[in-house]
Amino acid sequence: MLGVFGEEDTSITVDSVNAFDAALDQLGIDNEIYIYEGVGHAFANPSNAGHDPEKTADAWGKTVDFLARTLQ
Repeated sequence: MLGVFGEEDTSITVDSVNAFDAALDQLGIDNEIYIYEGVGHAFANPSNAGHDPEKTADAWGKTVDFLARTLQ
C-alpha cells in the first residue's frame, strides 16, 4: 500500500495518518506512507492554491516506482 499525505491537511491529520500507518504495520501489511511537510490536501493539483510542483514531482516519482515494483 502506498499513502501520500500533506502535513497541513485538515481533513486527514498527521495523527490519523500515523495511526493508520501503525495499524498497517501491526497487521503486517506492507506499506509506504509519506507525509509531505508544509503542504495540505491536494498539493499535487495545479489548480489548487497550495500546489507544490517539487513535492508533486517527488510524490509522482514515488508512485511510479511503487507501481513498477508491485504490478508485475
